[in-house]
Amino acid sequence: MLHCSPFVSPTVGSARVCRIGLLAVASSSILQRRGFRSLAAAAASLEAEVEEDFTPQSGEKKRLPHTPVLVRQFLEHFEGRSVKTFLDCTVGAGGHAFEIIQAHPELETFVGMDVDPCALKLARQRLSDLSGSMAKVDLFHANFKNMKKDLKERNPELLERGFDGILLDLGLSSMQVDAPERGFSYYLDGPLDMRMDSSVSLFLHRDRDLTGTCLQDVLGLTAEAICNNWSAAEIGRILREYGEEMRWKFLASRIVDARLNGGIKTTKDLASVVGGRFTSGRFKRARHPAARTFQALRIAVNDELKSLRSAIGHASSCLAPGGRLAVISFHSLEDRIVKYQFKELSLVFDKADLAFMLLTTSPITADAAEIEKNSRCRSAKMRVIQRLCQ
Repeated sequence: MLHCSPFVSPTVGSARVCRIGLLAVASSSILQRRGFRSLAAAAASLEAEVEEDFTPQSGEKKRLPHTPVLVRQFLEHFEGRSVKTFLDCTVGAGGHAFEIIQAHPELETFVGMDVDPCALKLARQRLSDLSGSMAKVDLFHANFKNMKKDLKERNPELLERGFDGILLDLGLSSMQVDAPERGFSYYLDGPLDMRMDSSVSLFLHRDRDLTGTCLQDVLGLTAEAICNNWSAAEIGRILREYGEEMRWKFLASRIVDARLNGGIKTTKDLASVVGGRFTSGRFKRARHPAARTFQALRIAVNDELKSLRSAIGHASSCLAPGGRLAVISFHSLEDRIVKYQFKELSLVFDKADLAFMLLTTSPITADAAEIEKNSRCRSAKMRVIQRLCQ
């Protein structure tokens, strides 16, 4: 199935515009791999799909551009509990938000934030009409690593009371992966960007290599800037640490050597440089050979692991007594951080008399039925912790 960017006006006419833009960047190999013999066949399929997604009468979407994962398991951890305040730190397209609001009519205040302004627009549309709910919905653009500071500025009384539930749904959404202009996909060609917050202006970023030597200033911390300006040693480090890539030294050299031929400018350029030849023998894998490199660069561009560590600390301190924090991760680096920070929280009683209890000794994963409907939930893992009553 071909995917178009969800950031288009929900009309059949704009769907055709989306189709033209997508086919302009889709390569013949992608079309063949997905079973299309020609551009015309792909266009017809895509138009039929988009027209099915939208109702011509009202222009309203029938389904979300991103399917939330582990929804049933998430709701079960708040079932039978009074949830009057809830904080969604990664509200996205509003999938989990919609479900928790509908499941808890007693909810008085729902706060949602997201670092991606495009996703936030979708959440506002999704949550604009919630029948049967009296909850006050407050959505705003922010990075969850700064949640405590932002909440204090927006609603200090609510922050002092604490939240009965908090959710962090990490990783990429389908709408981000399927938008070539965002630069996250190694299948669709587009600019090598990878910024979660596309509204941030490009800025001068000064970096240092492993020896502490100052590198040249580069315009904007995008994946393109890293590939074309960072040293082989530093690129190798992020491939090894953030991508857990076995070929990190070789691939770092390949990326640096590509500068001799004009550098790496697009996702297709990067996928071509790091992928393709190592798909058998020792390095045989089910994943695309560029997957780990793309993951490493995305984590580096957005400083994701450091942000996650800060977010868990802030979120746990924002819980009301008896409140629960759920974190959904999508790769081992994220899950490892969540696991050990939850474990530390459950063992320590600090000066503020904060105490926590692990509710998931092992991570919760998707069942076979959900995986069949949404293959992207295969790697999802959820862990939940509860603040004990004082």
